[in-house]
Amino acid sequence: MSPESEILIYKTESVHRLHGRWIYYEDVTFRDILFDSARRGGGLLIVNSLRTRIINSYFLNFTTQGILVQGGHETYIASCFLGQKSTVGDDEHEADFFGTAIDLASNDNSVTDTVLFSSQTGLLLRGQANMVSGLHVYNKGVKYRGTGIYVKESAAFNRIDNSYMDYTSIVMEDPYFVHLTNSMFLGDGNVVLKSVYGRMAGLTVRDNFFHGIDHFQYSFYVKGRGRGGRLPVHAATNVSGNVVVVESDEAVDAVVSVVVDQFKKVREATY
Repeated sequence: MSPESEILIYKTESVHRLHGRWIYYEDVTFRDILFDSARRGGGLLIVNSLRTRIINSYFLNFTTQGILVQGGHETYIASCFLGQKSTVGDDEHEADFFGTAIDLASNDNSVTDTVLFSSQTGLLLRGQANMVSGLHVYNKGVKYRGTGIYVKESAAFNRIDNSYMDYTSIVMEDPYFVHLTNSMFLGDGNVVLKSVYGRMAGLTVRDNFFHGIDHFQYSFYVKGRGRGGRLPVHAATNVSGNVVVVESDEAVDAVVSVVVDQFKKVREATY
């Protein structure tokens, strides 16, 4: 076992370079492997590699990352299970989960048909042009400040499709051509657009459904910028008496649009 804060398997620097570029390995497959980090570090580190496959494997007891990909491209992760602790959800220690199941600091990768079941962050996207499909994510609930999928400001052209966010959220920093489609959000699962530099372009969020939260959506359009050239922080702070209240942290010239569905299901309150 590697020392604390290290990992079980490295696929890192080599004295040889392929294709005249900083590519050290090509065409490597990890299949049917249990990566048990014994709460002493991470599971698998892949650096500057090309066409790597991680298939039908189980990552458990990591404290940093279950899978960390740095550089290279075309790492394909499929039919895997990743969790810091073996649990079926609603764990009594859920608030204490930490670490990241999958961290992609790389371009042109794919994560499909995979379960992320216990960690602070399920999937961290730091690279570009990645494809995510068929995930079931219940790593750490929104109420415990967990994040299911985190899309960093640098992560352009990422696509998230046909995934199940189970009481957890998707956070996007200044999204640039990010597509989120055909996914399900259960409980207080939600989508958060986070301003870093106050810019956004090419964002698509469509054909998703949300169940378990209040049935309203709002848009906040600011004319110009707030203090220091940044976008103001805003939130819906109250929904009652047929009124939706949206507040910002500073006075701005803005237009707020609200869409409300007051359909009442059995045992569901109408506001």
